[in-house]
Amino acid sequence: MSRPRGTRARPANSERDGYPFASLLRLSEGFAYVARADVSRTPLGVSRSLAVALGYSSRARAPLEEFWGKHLHPGDADLVKERWAAQSMGMKAEAPLEYRLVTGSGGVVWIHEESVMGEENDGAARYVFAVLVDVTKGKEAEEHNLSQARDLRERVKELNCLYAITHLAEEGSVEQMLEQVVRVLPEAWQYPERAYARIAYEGRTFSSQAVRDSRWVQSASIVIRGDTVGHVEIGYRSLPAGALESPFLPEEWSLLRGIARRLSDAIERITAQEAVRKSEALYRTLAKNVPNALVGLFDHDLCCTLAEGDLPGLFAKRRIEGRLLSDVWQDEPRFLLQACLRALEGHETAEEHRWHDLALSVHTMPIGDADGTRSGMFLVQDVTERRNLEKEVLDIAAREQRRIGQDLHDGLGQLLTGLMCLSGSLSRNLQQSAPNHVAEADEITQITRHAMTEARALARGLMPVDLDSRGLAAALHELAYDCENIFNVACDCICDEQVRVEDPVSSLQLYRITQEAVSNGVRHGQASVIRIHLGLELSGSGLLTIQDDGRGFRPGAKPRSGMGLRIMKYRAETIGGTLEVHSRRAKGTTITCRFPLSVTRQPPRTPLEEV
Repeated sequence: MSRPRGTRARPANSERDGYPFASLLRLSEGFAYVARADVSRTPLGVSRSLAVALGYSSRARAPLEEFWGKHLHPGDADLVKERWAAQSMGMKAEAPLEYRLVTGSGGVVWIHEESVMGEENDGAARYVFAVLVDVTKGKEAEEHNLSQARDLRERVKELNCLYAITHLAEEGSVEQMLEQVVRVLPEAWQYPERAYARIAYEGRTFSSQAVRDSRWVQSASIVIRGDTVGHVEIGYRSLPAGALESPFLPEEWSLLRGIARRLSDAIERITAQEAVRKSEALYRTLAKNVPNALVGLFDHDLCCTLAEGDLPGLFAKRRIEGRLLSDVWQDEPRFLLQACLRALEGHETAEEHRWHDLALSVHTMPIGDADGTRSGMFLVQDVTERRNLEKEVLDIAAREQRRIGQDLHDGLGQLLTGLMCLSGSLSRNLQQSAPNHVAEADEITQITRHAMTEARALARGLMPVDLDSRGLAAALHELAYDCENIFNVACDCICDEQVRVEDPVSSLQLYRITQEAVSNGVRHGQASVIRIHLGLELSGSGLLTIQDDGRGFRPGAKPRSGMGLRIMKYRAETIGGTLEVHSRRAKGTTITCRFPLSVTRQPPRTPLEEV
């Protein structure tokens, strides 16, 4: 049917259509629509604002026939249509509702709908007038708040989990801690009722309840000092409806790695604490079984953390435990503090010191702690009685050697001298009576002279040092002379006249050390030059040095001389000294003995005084 000339086609959303609420829809400046009150809620018209918001230039352009199919969000369609159907059947006269509309560009607008129902006068048809409010910003804010609340709940769960692990790490063994940790881990995850935890550590497995193999698993390694010693695992036995295929939140991955690090630190700390407890028990047992000794542990600040034992009149546990050693030993004995400082530098020391009338054996050693810092241990033992007994034994041996030497010199030597005189007289008498036997008599004389020389050499070996204070220097010079004549090597001896070794036992021990060093240099080192020096250190201690240019030996290698070096060190210790051996292959060997000395400094003698 043709349209009269001069007229224009009117849009479908026109008041001319004559449906109720048309005037309200035309006057509405907001979002609104009018639809039939049936199950499908077919639109009769929409407001211009709603049409423009959905992407149309005017309300006339909105496709009413397919309006809901095109713009009602699929996720809300079922619920919205259910509510519309209830309203159309008269169950509700007014039905506030919130749902999403999809714009033409694909955007989403959240709508709050308030609707009322009306009908024509004859009741033949029913209509719905709905006013819509854009609540997108409110919904976004609500979603943001819900997301923050959800994140906050997750963070609280994580903090509770980390706090529980920290608390559990403070008590018990590593095994006890891990047994408790696997029970609290599932509570920190998104679906705790479906989660399980499992920890593997050094061949053992610790699990929560209802563990089974799952394809929803995340794990992190437990690493201690660069070595992987186990792993911690979180898994889901099943997932709730609507859960993502990968149910783990990004924060949960970070949490698991943090838990693994926390467990690594806790295991390392507990292991270190157990080691310290065992060490303390060992040290206490050691101290209780070492007579006249004091054993102690100290930290990197030189604070004595443990002390056991007692040295009557010198140190007591109650005086040093819990105190700074730098305060306790600030004045004296200073050598104890210095030995502990060397231990913190990583050096082990074993020394013996004279302090007043005591002989103290001091042994310090460094201890590496788990956190990388360094602490140490000291052992101080009163060895005065042992050193006195050893000195007495040495005195007895020295006196016996001197007696044998004196007997050789005064007894056998005199007899041999007499025999040599008689053989000489016999040789002279035989020149006249039996000249054929003179040669035999002279041979007897030569043998007797050689025997007398050997006897005197034995006597000097048994009694090399005179009892006066100048005897050591003379004996060393004589030893150098004999070395040159017997072994055919250059042997220099320099003795400081200011050195006075008053103790005959000390003199004898120093001589024996020199004798052994010279013998080793010649026999094992094949030295061609040997230098002996007896002098003083700036500290006032005596210094004896024997140096050779022989083959030497590799540092740390066991020398072929067997007991030689150990006997030399023992001799040095018996007089309160120390012995150091420095050797390099093909560079020779230097033996240094430092020993306590009562020094008498005297000016050089004048020619008159020498006479």
